[in-house]
Amino acid sequence: VIEVNPEALDIAAALDAGVIRADERWNTTSFRVGPKAIRDVHPKPHMTTGEIIKFSSNTGVVRVAQRLGKVALGEALRRYGFAKRTGIELAGERDGFLRDPNKWRDIEMATIAFGYGLTVTPLQLASALAAVGNGGEYNPPRLIEAVTAADGTVAQLHQPAPTRVMSKTTAEAMLPMLASVFEKRDWRNKIEGGTAGSIDVPGFRCGGKTGT
Repeated sequence: VIEVNPEALDIAAALDAGVIRADERWNTTSFRVGPKAIRDVHPKPHMTTGEIIKFSSNTGVVRVAQRLGKVALGEALRRYGFAKRTGIELAGERDGFLRDPNKWRDIEMATIAFGYGLTVTPLQLASALAAVGNGGEYNPPRLIEAVTAADGTVAQLHQPAPTRVMSKTTAEAMLPMLASVFEKRDWRNKIEGGTAGSIDVPGFRCGGKTGT
């Protein structure tokens, strides 16, 4: 299992719940949650919802999570497939770890929002983000599509039906935000690069979210 940066999925959950807007502007200065200070590696006084993802803003995503609430955030992370096995045909798959959100302290909600205090497998993370690119539908990952008998008939199917984990509208709104993470710095046109701006994948326009 790995620690994970779920900021993009937190924002998708909040958009889906209708508690934030994609074009909303946030106060992203440092602040305290109880005794702990929440700060950014790339500090800015204000960011849009998309820039919270582009610049990996801890302060911004914690404010988003506070508006969404503990229970709704926890339910969303489980809906995306965290803390349960995908069911892939491999021995030794782990569940990952996510505490009951009803028991989260305020600081736990804050740290979980930017990826500390929960663990997931790389496969869980890839599957959750793939749902964004799939129009909001989650497809459980599988290695075997079907078992076919010698006469060509399908003896057994292994692919469960997809489930909708976010609206199509939310998934479409998330795509340009995730693409901005790979945006290159262009000072001539006053464009700041995203946290993955140094990564090139020839032939593809990529979207994603960096972690620490």
